[in-house]
Amino acid sequence: MITEDHYGGRPVVEFTEAVAWVVRNEHNERFTRLYFAYFPSPVPSAIFMEESEARAWLAK
Repeated sequence: MITEDHYGGRPVVEFTEAVAWVVRNEHNERFTRLYFAYFPSPVPSAIFMEESEARAWLAK
């Protein structure tokens, strides 16, 4: 999963305004940040520990 650009070649920006990633723990947060260091999101994105924080960010 981490060595593939899942956004590459896909029209993500045409149908996605923003993406909030809920990772639940520090281990998953590190992996997610590492992935986006190699494959930056083509849309605004952020990483959160809790779904409520992610939803609040998306609502903005």
